Amino acid sequence: MRDRILLAASAMIVEHGTHAPMSKIAKNADVAIGSVYNHFASKDILIRAIYQKLGDELLAELVPDDQDNLSDMERLERYIDDYISFIWKDTERAILFEYLSNVPLIPSEDLVSVFADTSQYLNDLLTRLRESGQISQDYTGVMPGFIGGAIRNALKWQRINGKQMTPELHQVIKKTCLSALRFDQVDRV
Repeated sequence: MRDRILLAASAMIVEHGTHAPMSKIAKNADVAIGSVYNHFASKDILIRAIYQKLGDELLAELVPDDQDNLSDMERLERYIDDYISFIWKDTERAILFEYLSNVPLIPSEDLVSVFADTSQYLNDLLTRLRESGQISQDYTGVMPGFIGGAIRNALKWQRINGKQMTPELHQVIKKTCLSALRFDQVDRV
């Protein structure tokens, strides 16, 4: 039931922003209004749960457990590939992500904590790449937001312009992200 409420609330935010009443969210979830309040005492708590769900989905998609055989560079490329796929494969989730990123409805420290594990993974990866000499500057703290924002914005405009995801478009976006780090290996992508 909790997941149905989260899905209904997410769809309502995509369609109407955060102004949708809890009663309409309950109706769209096909649950009683009391059930909504049993799971989420307020709309703010419900919105926080939506952020957390997005953060959990992002972490699951971008930080797989089975990367022992990959180099750090391959892990970075996989992270970027997976981020592009994550944003492209679900239009409504991409719109929700964009909306919530641009209309922050929870305190900054809570927002940071929702995406902390994903950001930490990328920061750790970039630190190792710098320490091994594969990148020359310290990009920790900047690149998680840059890569995510660049991918989300690029794909948003591709959708707006009626473009389809092609292997070539995927590679252009990936190469652009890698170019931002000034890798010598960018041409190998």
